[in-house]
Amino acid sequence: MNRTEPGQPAILFLQDLGVDRELVASHLAAWPSPMTALWPDSTDETANEDVIALVTVNTPVDEALLARYPRLRIVSVAFTGYDCVDLEACRRRDIAVCNVPAYATDAVAELTLGLAVALFRKIIPANQLARTGDWSATPTGSELAGKTVGIIGTGAIGCRTAALFGTFKCHLLGWSRSRRDAFLKLGGEYVESLTDLFAKADIVSVHL
Repeated sequence: MNRTEPGQPAILFLQDLGVDRELVASHLAAWPSPMTALWPDSTDETANEDVIALVTVNTPVDEALLARYPRLRIVSVAFTGYDCVDLEACRRRDIAVCNVPAYATDAVAELTLGLAVALFRKIIPANQLARTGDWSATPTGSELAGKTVGIIGTGAIGCRTAALFGTFKCHLLGWSRSRRDAFLKLGGEYVESLTDLFAKADIVSVHL
């Protein structure tokens, strides 16, 4: 949907987030200070001067992109990670950057554990053999219990991942830019360097 009035402030969605565009537009239009929603397929280049906010997931936001929108005040990342945004460029232009720090904490931790179980128990090759009816060489795999798991980055997702591995009786090692009591309370032990972590861990999970 293109802007309805010249000069009306606009939010530009750099990616199609799978949302109902008409619903978003109606909500923005109902605000005390109405705004317009612009989408990746918008062809109205003149609307660039109206954009005050960008919404992205992983589309890069760099100096060249920021320069297109002279009224831009905020970049919103609809995700936890914000490495797609040039923070220094935003800082120079006094543009705020926000993200969703608690987004998918459990989902990421559960997927991490699931991948580890699938790898060590050889679930995928066992499934492939079972589908062929060949039971002569069924992969046996190994247990997670007793394995050492290295968690790189012990923020919310790292700690949640550590907690799940802990229920499988894994030994927890951690390395992070800042140490957290929450990780220690899970029975985790911090190492001094990544070299130490890689040398001791059977599994390494990165959550930076």
